[in-house]
Amino acid sequence: MNCLAACLLALLPAALAAGAPGPDTDANVTSPAIELQPVAARQPADAGAAPASEPQPALRPGTFAIDYDLRFGALGGTLQLRLQETATADHYRIVATTRARGLTRLFMARELLEQSDFHYRDDRVVSLQYELDSGKKSGEDTGSIRFDWDNLTAASVHEGSATELQLGEDIYDRISADVVVIMDLRNGLHPRDMRVAEKNQLREYTYTFEAEERIDTPAGSFDTVRYLRQRTGSSRSTRIWYARDTGYLPVQMEQLKDGETAVTSKAKLVTLAGADPGE
Repeated sequence: MNCLAACLLALLPAALAAGAPGPDTDANVTSPAIELQPVAARQPADAGAAPASEPQPALRPGTFAIDYDLRFGALGGTLQLRLQETATADHYRIVATTRARGLTRLFMARELLEQSDFHYRDDRVVSLQYELDSGKKSGEDTGSIRFDWDNLTAASVHEGSATELQLGEDIYDRISADVVVIMDLRNGLHPRDMRVAEKNQLREYTYTFEAEERIDTPAGSFDTVRYLRQRTGSSRSTRIWYARDTGYLPVQMEQLKDGETAVTSKAKLVTLAGADPGE
Protein backbone atom coordinates (compact mmCIF):
# COMPACT_ATOMS: atom_id res chain seq x y z
CA MET A 1 0.00 0.00 0.00
CA ASN A 2 1.41 3.41 -0.95
CA CYS A 3 2.27 6.02 1.69
CA LEU A 4 -0.65 8.36 0.94
CA ALA A 5 -3.29 5.66 1.11
CA ALA A 6 -1.75 4.24 4.27
CA CYS A 7 -1.79 7.62 5.98
CA LEU A 8 -5.38 8.39 5.01
CA LEU A 9 -6.58 4.99 6.20
CA ALA A 10 -4.69 5.36 9.45
CA LEU A 11 -7.00 8.13 10.66
CA LEU A 12 -10.10 6.17 11.53
CA PRO A 13 -10.85 6.91 15.19
CA ALA A 14 -9.43 3.67 16.52
CA ALA A 15 -9.06 1.49 13.52
CA LEU A 16 -5.88 2.65 11.74
CA ALA A 17 -7.47 1.36 8.49
CA ALA A 18 -10.81 1.16 6.71
CA GLY A 19 -12.85 -1.95 6.01
CA ALA A 20 -16.13 -3.47 4.80
CA PRO A 21 -19.75 -4.36 5.57
CA GLY A 22 -20.27 -7.72 7.20
CA PRO A 23 -22.54 -10.50 5.94
CA ASP A 24 -25.46 -9.65 8.26
CA THR A 25 -27.38 -7.51 5.78
CA ASP A 26 -30.90 -7.98 7.18
CA ALA A 27 -30.43 -6.63 10.70
CA ASN A 28 -33.05 -3.87 10.26
CA VAL A 29 -31.10 -0.91 11.60
CA THR A 30 -33.10 1.61 13.61
CA SER A 31 -32.25 5.05 15.05
CA PRO A 32 -33.72 5.41 18.54
CA ALA A 33 -33.03 8.36 20.78
CA ILE A 34 -30.20 8.03 23.28
CA GLU A 35 -31.49 6.51 26.51
CA LEU A 36 -29.95 7.47 29.85
CA GLN A 37 -29.05 4.45 31.94
CA PRO A 38 -27.69 5.44 35.40
CA VAL A 39 -24.98 3.14 36.74
CA ALA A 40 -22.90 3.05 39.91
CA ALA A 41 -20.18 5.71 39.84
CA ARG A 42 -16.64 4.51 39.22
CA GLN A 43 -13.49 6.45 40.03
CA PRO A 44 -11.35 8.11 37.35
CA ALA A 45 -7.83 6.87 36.76
CA ASP A 46 -5.12 8.23 39.07
CA ALA A 47 -2.75 9.48 36.37
CA GLY A 48 -3.43 12.83 34.73
CA ALA A 49 -6.52 14.99 34.96
CA ALA A 50 -9.95 13.39 35.05
CA PRO A 51 -11.94 13.55 31.81
CA ALA A 52 -14.79 15.17 33.72
CA SER A 53 -15.14 16.94 37.07
CA GLU A 54 -17.17 13.99 38.37
CA PRO A 55 -18.37 10.66 36.94
CA GLN A 56 -21.14 11.12 34.40
CA PRO A 57 -24.29 8.98 33.99
CA ALA A 58 -23.53 6.13 31.62
CA LEU A 59 -25.19 6.39 28.22
CA ARG A 60 -26.05 3.33 26.24
CA PRO A 61 -24.35 3.53 22.85
CA GLY A 62 -27.13 5.48 21.14
CA THR A 63 -26.80 6.10 17.43
CA PHE A 64 -24.56 8.83 16.10
CA ALA A 65 -22.98 9.92 12.84
CA ILE A 66 -19.80 11.90 12.28
CA ASP A 67 -18.52 13.17 8.93
CA TYR A 68 -14.84 14.11 8.84
CA ASP A 69 -12.62 15.97 6.43
CA LEU A 70 -9.25 14.20 5.99
CA ARG A 71 -6.18 16.16 4.97
CA PHE A 72 -2.75 14.95 3.86
CA GLY A 73 -0.92 18.04 2.69
CA ALA A 74 -2.83 19.37 -0.32
CA LEU A 75 -4.62 16.04 -0.77
CA GLY A 76 -7.38 14.42 1.23
CA GLY A 77 -10.68 12.64 1.48
CA THR A 78 -13.67 12.09 3.72
CA LEU A 79 -14.50 9.69 6.52
CA GLN A 80 -17.99 8.77 7.70
CA LEU A 81 -18.42 7.05 11.07
CA ARG A 82 -21.85 5.64 11.90
CA LEU A 83 -23.04 3.84 15.03
CA GLN A 84 -26.36 2.06 14.53
CA GLU A 85 -28.60 0.00 16.78
CA THR A 86 -30.07 -3.10 15.12
CA ALA A 87 -33.44 -4.75 15.70
CA THR A 88 -31.75 -7.34 17.93
CA ALA A 89 -31.67 -6.33 21.60
CA ASP A 90 -28.32 -4.96 22.80
CA HIS A 91 -26.83 -5.44 19.33
CA TYR A 92 -24.98 -2.56 17.66
CA ARG A 93 -23.10 -1.94 14.46
CA ILE A 94 -20.42 0.64 13.79
CA VAL A 95 -19.41 1.37 10.20
CA ALA A 96 -16.59 3.53 8.84
CA THR A 97 -16.37 4.59 5.19
CA THR A 98 -13.34 6.38 3.75
CA ARG A 99 -13.51 8.02 0.33
CA ALA A 100 -10.84 9.76 -1.72
CA ARG A 101 -11.33 13.30 -2.94
CA GLY A 102 -9.74 15.08 -5.89
CA LEU A 103 -6.24 13.89 -6.82
CA THR A 104 -6.30 11.40 -3.95
CA ARG A 105 -8.49 9.18 -6.15
CA LEU A 106 -5.33 8.36 -8.08
CA PHE A 107 -4.12 6.50 -4.98
CA MET A 108 -7.40 5.00 -3.74
CA ALA A 109 -9.45 3.09 -6.28
CA ARG A 110 -12.80 3.25 -4.48
CA GLU A 111 -14.33 3.65 -1.07
CA LEU A 112 -12.85 1.72 1.83
CA LEU A 113 -15.23 0.11 4.30
CA GLU A 114 -14.92 -1.24 7.82
CA GLN A 115 -17.61 -2.68 10.07
CA SER A 116 -17.95 -4.17 13.54
CA ASP A 117 -20.91 -5.78 15.28
CA PHE A 118 -20.93 -5.89 19.07
CA HIS A 119 -23.16 -6.46 22.08
CA TYR A 120 -23.50 -3.91 24.88
CA ARG A 121 -24.52 -5.70 28.05
CA ASP A 122 -23.87 -5.02 31.73
CA ASP A 123 -22.11 -1.78 30.74
CA ARG A 124 -19.62 -3.70 28.59
CA VAL A 125 -18.78 -3.78 24.88
CA VAL A 126 -18.44 -7.35 23.59
CA SER A 127 -17.04 -7.65 20.07
CA LEU A 128 -18.89 -10.17 17.89
CA GLN A 129 -17.60 -9.89 14.34
CA TYR A 130 -15.49 -7.59 12.24
CA GLU A 131 -15.10 -7.09 8.48
CA LEU A 132 -12.44 -5.18 6.54
CA ASP A 133 -12.34 -4.51 2.79
CA SER A 134 -9.63 -2.31 1.32
CA GLY A 135 -11.38 -2.16 -2.06
CA LYS A 136 -8.42 -3.84 -3.76
CA LYS A 137 -8.99 -6.69 -6.21
CA SER A 138 -5.81 -8.35 -4.95
CA GLY A 139 -7.34 -8.80 -1.50
CA GLU A 140 -4.53 -6.82 0.11
CA ASP A 141 -5.48 -5.41 3.53
CA THR A 142 -8.78 -7.29 3.65
CA GLY A 143 -9.83 -9.50 6.54
CA SER A 144 -12.42 -10.64 9.04
CA ILE A 145 -12.68 -11.75 12.67
CA ARG A 146 -15.32 -13.92 14.34
CA PHE A 147 -15.32 -13.83 18.14
CA ASP A 148 -16.28 -17.04 20.00
CA TRP A 149 -16.54 -16.02 23.65
CA ASP A 150 -17.84 -19.41 24.75
CA ASN A 151 -14.52 -20.95 23.77
CA LEU A 152 -12.44 -17.76 24.29
CA THR A 153 -11.10 -17.84 20.74
CA ALA A 154 -11.39 -15.66 17.65
CA ALA A 155 -11.15 -16.90 14.06
CA SER A 156 -9.09 -14.24 12.28
CA VAL A 157 -8.38 -13.96 8.55
CA HIS A 158 -6.06 -11.36 7.05
CA GLU A 159 -5.16 -11.24 3.35
CA GLY A 160 -6.32 -14.85 2.98
CA SER A 161 -4.24 -16.17 5.88
CA ALA A 162 -6.20 -17.63 8.82
CA THR A 163 -5.25 -17.97 12.47
CA GLU A 164 -6.89 -18.52 15.85
CA LEU A 165 -6.47 -15.87 18.54
CA GLN A 166 -6.87 -16.50 22.27
CA LEU A 167 -9.36 -14.14 23.91
CA GLY A 168 -9.33 -12.59 27.37
CA GLU A 169 -10.36 -9.43 29.21
CA ASP A 170 -10.29 -6.11 27.33
CA ILE A 171 -9.83 -7.58 23.85
CA TYR A 172 -11.78 -5.94 21.04
CA ASP A 173 -11.74 -5.51 17.31
CA ARG A 174 -10.19 -2.27 16.18
CA ILE A 175 -13.38 -0.32 15.52
CA SER A 176 -15.58 -1.41 18.45
CA ALA A 177 -12.58 -0.27 20.52
CA ASP A 178 -13.73 3.27 19.64
CA VAL A 179 -16.98 2.66 21.51
CA VAL A 180 -15.11 1.31 24.54
CA VAL A 181 -13.18 4.59 24.81
CA ILE A 182 -16.33 6.70 24.43
CA MET A 183 -18.13 4.73 27.14
CA ASP A 184 -15.17 4.96 29.52
CA LEU A 185 -15.11 8.73 29.14
CA ARG A 186 -18.87 8.98 29.64
CA ASN A 187 -18.43 7.13 32.94
CA GLY A 188 -15.81 9.61 34.13
CA LEU A 189 -12.93 7.20 33.47
CA HIS A 190 -9.73 7.51 31.52
CA PRO A 191 -9.70 5.23 28.45
CA ARG A 192 -8.44 1.81 29.46
CA ASP A 193 -5.41 0.09 28.01
CA MET A 194 -6.62 -2.65 25.71
CA ARG A 195 -5.61 -5.35 23.29
CA VAL A 196 -6.96 -5.06 19.76
CA ALA A 197 -7.37 -7.96 17.35
CA GLU A 198 -6.01 -6.87 13.98
CA LYS A 199 -4.05 -8.43 11.13
CA ASN A 200 -4.04 -11.87 12.80
CA GLN A 201 -2.45 -10.46 15.96
CA LEU A 202 -3.36 -9.07 19.36
CA ARG A 203 -1.79 -5.62 19.68
CA GLU A 204 -1.61 -3.46 22.79
CA TYR A 205 -2.87 0.14 22.83
CA THR A 206 -2.48 2.73 25.57
CA TYR A 207 -4.16 6.13 26.06
CA THR A 208 -2.35 9.05 27.70
CA PHE A 209 -4.23 12.15 28.84
CA GLU A 210 -2.69 15.36 27.43
CA ALA A 211 -4.98 18.34 28.02
CA GLU A 212 -8.44 19.87 28.25
CA GLU A 213 -8.87 22.12 25.25
CA ARG A 214 -11.50 24.13 23.38
CA ILE A 215 -11.13 23.64 19.63
CA ASP A 216 -12.78 24.92 16.46
CA THR A 217 -13.81 22.49 13.73
CA PRO A 218 -16.01 22.82 10.63
CA ALA A 219 -18.76 21.22 12.75
CA GLY A 220 -18.44 23.92 15.43
CA SER A 221 -16.51 24.73 18.61
CA PHE A 222 -16.15 22.06 21.29
CA ASP A 223 -14.80 21.69 24.81
CA THR A 224 -12.67 18.57 24.60
CA VAL A 225 -10.31 16.26 26.42
CA ARG A 226 -7.23 15.33 24.39
CA TYR A 227 -5.60 11.92 24.50
CA LEU A 228 -2.67 10.30 22.73
CA ARG A 229 -3.28 6.74 21.57
CA GLN A 230 -0.14 4.64 21.12
CA ARG A 231 0.34 1.09 19.91
CA THR A 232 3.16 -0.65 21.74
CA GLY A 233 6.25 -0.92 19.54
CA SER A 234 4.90 1.33 16.77
CA SER A 235 6.33 4.63 15.53
CA ARG A 236 2.78 5.77 14.77
CA SER A 237 0.40 7.35 17.26
CA THR A 238 -2.89 9.24 17.12
CA ARG A 239 -3.88 12.37 19.00
CA ILE A 240 -7.66 12.48 19.56
CA TRP A 241 -9.96 15.25 20.82
CA TYR A 242 -13.15 13.94 22.49
CA ALA A 243 -15.95 16.51 22.81
CA ARG A 244 -17.88 16.66 26.09
CA ASP A 245 -20.93 18.31 24.49
CA THR A 246 -21.43 15.33 22.16
CA GLY A 247 -21.02 12.63 24.80
CA TYR A 248 -17.28 12.34 24.16
CA LEU A 249 -17.43 11.62 20.46
CA PRO A 250 -14.08 12.12 18.67
CA VAL A 251 -14.31 15.41 16.76
CA GLN A 252 -10.68 15.87 15.74
CA MET A 253 -7.68 13.56 15.19
CA GLU A 254 -4.05 13.80 14.14
CA GLN A 255 -2.12 10.81 12.87
CA LEU A 256 1.54 11.10 13.93
CA LYS A 257 4.58 9.38 12.45
CA ASP A 258 7.72 9.63 14.60
CA GLY A 259 6.04 12.52 16.43
CA GLU A 260 5.29 14.52 13.26
CA THR A 261 1.73 15.14 12.03
CA ALA A 262 1.02 13.12 8.87
CA VAL A 263 -2.77 13.37 8.53
CA THR A 264 -5.41 15.58 10.15
CA SER A 265 -9.08 14.77 10.51
CA LYS A 266 -11.73 17.28 11.60
CA ALA A 267 -15.45 16.76 12.07
CA LYS A 268 -17.58 18.72 9.63
CA LEU A 269 -20.95 17.30 10.75
CA VAL A 270 -21.94 15.61 14.02
CA THR A 271 -25.40 14.08 14.35
CA LEU A 272 -26.59 12.65 17.66
CA ALA A 273 -29.25 9.98 18.16
CA GLY A 274 -32.77 10.88 17.14
CA ALA A 275 -31.72 13.01 14.16
CA ASP A 276 -31.29 11.91 10.56
CA PRO A 277 -27.57 11.94 9.61
CA GLY A 278 -28.33 11.46 5.93
CA GLU A 279 -26.31 9.30 3.61
